[in-house]
Amino acid sequence: MPSARRGIGPGGYPTFVACGLAALGLIMTCQALAGARGREGSSSCGYGSRVAFLVVLTAAYIVLVRPLGFIVSSILYQGAACRFFGYRKWLPAITVAVAVPIMVYVIFRHAFLVLLPTGDIFR
Repeated sequence: MPSARRGIGPGGYPTFVACGLAALGLIMTCQALAGARGREGSSSCGYGSRVAFLVVLTAAYIVLVRPLGFIVSSILYQGAACRFFGYRKWLPAITVAVAVPIMVYVIFRHAFLVLLPTGDIFR
């Protein structure tokens, strides 16, 4: 991709936002862990396994985006996240898990003209 002569270029803004979100996430994680340690009688041992599961789930999503495509992998990711967080109403969970990735795909494809992965298995 040719570099931009002015401005931050096409990848600059997403990189800036991602770095900001990562920094805020790190700050929130530190605050949550510090708060859990500061409370008497509380144990933070359960946080480690929950965080580890979310890291593994996100890594699996990243790996599956290319072969399965954005829509299918996002549906699986959101469904697993709903289950993980204990959401029990399946109809709204499935509706949101299916509708949101499709809407995001349509918006990015047609409004922003950004191509999201369609998946290798669908070609």
